[in-house]
Amino acid sequence: MTYPIILSMFAENIINITDTIFLARVGESDLGASAIGGTFYVLLFIIGLGFSIGTKIIISRRLGENRSDEVGSVFELSVMFLLIVALLLFIIVHIFFSPVFGHILSSPEVLAKTVIYVKYRVYGLFFTYIGCAFRAFYTGIFKTRYLAVNSVILAAVNVVFAYVLIFGKFGFPHMGIAGAAIATVIAEFISVLYYIIITFSVIDLKKYSLFQRKTYRIRVIYSILDVSGFIILQHVLSLASWFTFFIVIEQRGQHQLAITNIVRSLYIFFMIPGWAFSSATSTMVSNIIGQGNIDGVIPLIKKITKLCFWSMAILLLPAVLFPQQLLSLYTSDKQLIHESLNSFYVVIVALVIFSLTMNFYSGVTGTGNTRVGMLIEVVGVIFYLVTVYTVVMLYKLPLATAWLSEVEYFVIIFILSYFYLKKGSWKRKVI
Repeated sequence: MTYPIILSMFAENIINITDTIFLARVGESDLGASAIGGTFYVLLFIIGLGFSIGTKIIISRRLGENRSDEVGSVFELSVMFLLIVALLLFIIVHIFFSPVFGHILSSPEVLAKTVIYVKYRVYGLFFTYIGCAFRAFYTGIFKTRYLAVNSVILAAVNVVFAYVLIFGKFGFPHMGIAGAAIATVIAEFISVLYYIIITFSVIDLKKYSLFQRKTYRIRVIYSILDVSGFIILQHVLSLASWFTFFIVIEQRGQHQLAITNIVRSLYIFFMIPGWAFSSATSTMVSNIIGQGNIDGVIPLIKKITKLCFWSMAILLLPAVLFPQQLLSLYTSDKQLIHESLNSFYVVIVALVIFSLTMNFYSGVTGTGNTRVGMLIEVVGVIFYLVTVYTVVMLYKLPLATAWLSEVEYFVIIFILSYFYLKKGSWKRKVI
């Protein structure tokens, strides 16, 4: 179940890597603006992702309960709800983003380019949210191989259009950071087309009562929100804290922000197996609870965690052995590479702890008791933000020290998730 998700996330992460590599060759302000604008967009994306995780958990639970005919209603109502949310966010961003961030960012150049990036990028929110719903459906019914194919298409289209539009190739205008945003929107549109075509081609629509005439029950939305509402909040908190991290670093100048963006790009790339395994964890935990196999939950999580740890260890080996070579993929500036090394070493340590943490945390989500998951997130974020503020703003310590907040965050999340699962109160949760 997990390896297609890993492949899909690798392919999707090529978008982040491509934009970072290309924009690093345009200028430091473009690179910094893409870091802030990209992180802000992810903050919007995470709302749809959080809702779709709730959708996935309920779809998987219904399959475990042999109620597959209810899957279609869950999926379709999820799409409708997400499109309404996307429209509201689209309007809010176009009205408020520029004036609000004009008071937050210190560099006029970074501000101007961030506004350009976000104003174009937010058009893709509609396609992104529909894609989230499809991912929830295919993960929930354990047909993850289609995610991998879709992501390869997404990445390939983005690479081609990013190269053409950022640098103005083949007669197209040189658009810089705007080209990066437009390229991703085009790729997301093609991605949704693929999902639609493949769904009508290979899925048994009658089995899941998918796109069939039916009466929708509004309580289905309430059920999804009951599970996903707290997931959305915990993801927004997590990304908001990371966004705050970038805003704080921006106060120290474009150079420090450029270093942070390069390290962030590699950090996200190496996180992929962990995110993939954690996605499988929440789905499988929900499914076996639906089957009534409650005693199998913790042994399942432990097995997945072992697989995750060794997969991450293998992937991290090149980072340990050839860090400078990896950083040189983003820039030829030797000073920038040298100054990024210490932060990158800290990130490697954080990734090891991350591989042990996320499956236990996703296990909490898979039980359906997402309120507890949010509370765990709140505690982790509080410690994270206090550390970042103390290190960067109060004591102005080196950038690598600020990245230690990631290590602290994952340690706290692991401890709280582990003890909650061992306590066993989640066994009484019904969704």
